[in-house]
Amino acid sequence: MAGKSSANRSLSRGMLILRAFRPGSEALGNGEIAELTGLPRATVSRLTQTLVDGCFLEHDRARRAYRLGAAVLGLAFSMRNSSRVLHLAENSVYALNASLTSEQAREQIVARLRKPLLDLASAIARAL
Repeated sequence: MAGKSSANRSLSRGMLILRAFRPGSEALGNGEIAELTGLPRATVSRLTQTLVDGCFLEHDRARRAYRLGAAVLGLAFSMRNSSRVLHLAENSVYALNASLTSEQAREQIVARLRKPLLDLASAIARAL
């Protein structure tokens, strides 16, 4: 990160912390976040507090851990609503579903689309 301003470095580190939250990692403590990101624990502590203040993380005092906050969901919702690719895919799936007459045909289409849609959802989760 040489040559970047401290503001950019802090932002990059904050995003790195948010990316530490993966499916299956419901809540993470500062130590776990530091281990996953490679950031110093003191840095993680300062940045998690800033992310809590901005509603990007929620702090569970009883567990001494953090989970993603409502602001992250807001960003994901905005991305989903503004994504031309997702909008086209959704419209295509609805049109296809409306054109199918048998339940068996619908089930076959859903079975074929399940993996690509799960892969897309995983790609979106990684991008956050």
